[in-house]
Amino acid sequence: MELARKVFDSLEGRTILILGAGKMSELTAKHLVCNGVASVLVANRTYERAQELAERFEGEAIRYDDLYERMRDADIVISSTAATHYVVTKDRVAAAMRGRRGDPLFVIDIAVPRDIDPEVNDVNDVFLYDIDDLSGVVSSNLDERMREAEKAEAIIAEEMSAFEAWLESMEVVPTVAAIRAKAEAIRQAELAKAYKRLGGLTEKEIKTVEAMTSAIVNKMLHGPTNRLKQSVGEDDGVMYIEAARHLYGLDSNPDGKMPHLGFLRTLLGRTEKREPEAASGTETGETLGC
Repeated sequence: MELARKVFDSLEGRTILILGAGKMSELTAKHLVCNGVASVLVANRTYERAQELAERFEGEAIRYDDLYERMRDADIVISSTAATHYVVTKDRVAAAMRGRRGDPLFVIDIAVPRDIDPEVNDVNDVFLYDIDDLSGVVSSNLDERMREAEKAEAIIAEEMSAFEAWLESMEVVPTVAAIRAKAEAIRQAELAKAYKRLGGLTEKEIKTVEAMTSAIVNKMLHGPTNRLKQSVGEDDGVMYIEAARHLYGLDSNPDGKMPHLGFLRTLLGRTEKREPEAASGTETGETLGC
C-alpha cells in the first residue's frame, strides 16, 4: 500500500494483473482488492490454476501467452512464480507500454529469485519494486509504529495517573465527611451527658461550651484530614484511606476488611492480574474476507 501510493493517489477502480497463482500472489492481491482495486487478471502457465485463483476475486483468467497483450489493461502487476530465470523482460514490457498512452504501471516482484529483469525499471512510466523494497517499507512502518506506540503509552500512563487521583479523591471526600460526622456525633452525645450533670447553665455558657468543644474537634481532625486529602494520587493513597476508615471504625464487618475499596482497587489495577487467555487463531479462508 505504501509503495502503491507513491505511484497512484488512490487504488479505487484500478486493475491488477497477477503473474503466478501461488499463495504470496494471492495474499498481495487480496490486500490490494481490500483497499479498492476493482478488477483482477490472473495469468499462470497452468490455465486451470489461473481460473481457480481468478474465481476467488471474481476476476478473469488469461492465457499465459496473452500476458503482455493484457498487461496494457493493468495498472498494477504482481509477479510471484517459481521460475529460476526472468519471466518478464525489459523489451516485452516496453512494447506493452507503447499502447498505454503514458499511464503508469506499478510492478511488484515478490519472487525469490526475481521474476522481473531489474532493467524493466528503466522503461518510461514503469515503477518496479522488489522484495527488498517491500522489506524496507515494512521496517520503516514498524519503526514509525513503535514511536507512535511509545507516545500512546506515555499518554495512557498520564491519563491513568489522573484517573487514579480522581478515583481516590472520590473515596477521600466521603471518608473525611464520615470522620467529621462521627466526631460531631460523639461531641453532641458527650455534651448532652455534660449538660445533665452540670445543669443550670446560662445560654451564654452553653454557647461557650459549644464553641470550645467544636474548636477542639476541628483542631484534632484538621491535620489528619488534610494529610488524607494530600495523599490522593500517591502510591499508597488507597492504603491511607483504608487505614483511616479502619481506625475511625467507619466500616463494620467481622473480618475488619474494607469492602468499599474492592471496586477501587480493581479499577486501579492493584488486584492480582489474571493470566491472559490465549487467543484462538483463525485460519485464512478461501474467500476474500477483507
